[in-house]
Amino acid sequence: MAIRLRLSRHALTRNNPSYSLVATRSSSRPTAQPLEHLGDYSPVPVVQPSPSRSPNGRVRPAHEWGASQFAPRSGHAQVGVKQCTWNLDRVRFWLSQGAIPSKSVERLLVQAGVLDTNPRPAQTGTGLVVSRQRRINEAVRAAEKERGEVPAAQR
Repeated sequence: MAIRLRLSRHALTRNNPSYSLVATRSSSRPTAQPLEHLGDYSPVPVVQPSPSRSPNGRVRPAHEWGASQFAPRSGHAQVGVKQCTWNLDRVRFWLSQGAIPSKSVERLLVQAGVLDTNPRPAQTGTGLVVSRQRRINEAVRAAEKERGEVPAAQR
């Protein structure tokens, strides 16, 4: 049974996408129930609201007029940063079990420092291209070895 880590869009509003990182069977349909919910990803960065201005163009002080109307709703996300909250222990578990991330999830895992791979296919000395699955498996084994864990194949 092949497992795939992928993003599942769950907030179907037009201009505010939100995704869940899920582990699913690769043979199941995209709308099927996932095996496990691993985290959330919001690709829209938090925007700093513009200061409130009076009709004559002056900036209204917050202590006189109250808080800004369009304050960021996410209290724990930094301004201008995309929000990504994952259970990295479970993500590493599924990767050690042989789960293959989708290309977008692989890119996010490389940015987060979980995987250390090059998303572009690299050629070997014989001129053959290393398969994506083999490249990801080698990166997972190298990350486990770096953390001092026993690889899943040897447990």
